[in-house]
Amino acid sequence: MRSVLLYLVLVGTPFAGLLGILDIGERIEPPPSVGGTWALGEGSIRELGAWCPAIEFGDGPGELRVSQSGRYLALALSDRAGTSFSATLQRDSLAGGRFEVPDHGECRWEAVELRGRITNLDDEARLIGVLRPADCPGGPDCPAIDVDAVRQPTVSGTPRR
Repeated sequence: MRSVLLYLVLVGTPFAGLLGILDIGERIEPPPSVGGTWALGEGSIRELGAWCPAIEFGDGPGELRVSQSGRYLALALSDRAGTSFSATLQRDSLAGGRFEVPDHGECRWEAVELRGRITNLDDEARLIGVLRPADCPGGPDCPAIDVDAVRQPTVSGTPRR
């Protein structure tokens, strides 16, 4: 009888804890999936080029490639300079993106932060946001760059081109 009681305590306690964790986990809402390729609007491409001539897309389409791990995003532009940045996703809001341009000597600012919102995740998802110079107090010396991108449809889990 004593060994049965010991077994119930040693096996039952961790099992009850596991059931509690699973119950809590069912109520946690995962972040939306935003990974993939996003086509940048012509206005966004022009404004990015005006901010930094090193951001040049050439003849190909201006794209934003997003890799996602939970709420953390790694974003890369399809430009020749290899511009990349990271951001955090909170529900449908993107925050904290900071550009790292490999050769920023021609750029007006060394770093730019992205704030945006992702809309209509089911049909045609859009990223609408603003890039602002990092650590800039505001005013005419800190103009905002409007960002507008449309998520490209995927075929068999890979972006369609």
